[in-house]
Amino acid sequence: LGYEVNEFEPSFKQWMSLIHPDDRTKIIETQEKFLNNEIAEYDSEFRVRKKNGEYIWILNRGYRLEKDEEGNWEKIVGVFSDIDNHKKSQYTHYENEARLNLALEVAKQGLWDWDLLNGQYYHNPTYYRLLGYELNEVELDFEFWQKSIHPDDCNQAIELETQVITGKIKEYSLEYRMLTKQGEYKWFLSTTKALFSLENGQAKRIMGVIMDINERKLAEQTIQQSEE
Repeated sequence: LGYEVNEFEPSFKQWMSLIHPDDRTKIIETQEKFLNNEIAEYDSEFRVRKKNGEYIWILNRGYRLEKDEEGNWEKIVGVFSDIDNHKKSQYTHYENEARLNLALEVAKQGLWDWDLLNGQYYHNPTYYRLLGYELNEVELDFEFWQKSIHPDDCNQAIELETQVITGKIKEYSLEYRMLTKQGEYKWFLSTTKALFSLENGQAKRIMGVIMDINERKLAEQTIQQSEE
């Protein structure tokens, strides 16, 4: 924390004075549970003020060590670790993700990410909203995507997706219709790209975006009908 050894007298009051005001209530509640034997040990992340006035993030772990003759805990020990760089990197990541999601929402674009090795999927909130769902209301996986595509568009979409997965192509763009929660089909422009490949050429992770182009497609159909 920037102090010399024995520069101040260690005490609970002194310790609490160093903790960021927004974190004190959480720390007190955790330590009360610990002292009342509600939890056997604890891990807490909070900010502590250094000698120069700067706050840094630390990870604090507390453990019970010794009991007296009556079985009451009389000594507890703890360690704390400097995690400031990690927390700041984490916040930067969240800020960047928030900016990206906002940009995609304004542009009406849904982002998805498929880890083929672990079978894990990620879809940003806009993806759900474009299909009329609340966040995590449905499980958006390959089967759901396949069933949602209009029957007239399904074969081509699945064929292109399969080619990306097997490494025959690296990316594709395709316009197709998807069924929304409200039971109507909407037009989307889908772009898919393989990010990483295995030694055999197969993709191990693919990402893509879908963009709402329904108004444009309906306008094109109206013009075509008018011309006919």
